[in-house]
Amino acid sequence: LEQASDIFDGSYDAYKLFNGANNPNMYTTMSDNIKYAINAVSDTFDTDKEIPLSIFCAISQPFTLTFENTFTSNYTLQIKDKVTGLIIPVGNEDSYSFTYTVGDNPNRFALLVHKEEPIVTSVIEPSNLLIDKLSISTVDGKISISNPEMYQVVITNI
Repeated sequence: LEQASDIFDGSYDAYKLFNGANNPNMYTTMSDNIKYAINAVSDTFDTDKEIPLSIFCAISQPFTLTFENTFTSNYTLQIKDKVTGLIIPVGNEDSYSFTYTVGDNPNRFALLVHKEEPIVTSVIEPSNLLIDKLSISTVDGKISISNPEMYQVVITNI
């Protein structure tokens, strides 16, 4: 979210309320050291972003992180396991299993966010000087038209 920041935003974020007994706890932290259950971050960064992802549990046990319905338009998401050094993709149907042992550092993981720039596969240059501000491109199979002068545009499938 463009309006979000790297510190607590009351409109977007939620504090982590810890589970009791033997239930696992997962949360993120940012520069303000607050533990977040929901952590909206700004999408205005230019470089990769690494967000600490922590797991804590009162008992030792195996865990599997399963990722479903991930929507990552223009982003690649990965989880870094700081213990094994593995980088795990986060996409639909991806999963990662590990064993948590009481006393482990809860800051074992990091969420890696890579902002991808759209890849322009072709650009059609206008031949008419009256519409030199019209720009047409295709990105990932989608047609994008920049039309600041609001010219009439007709698309024909031949």
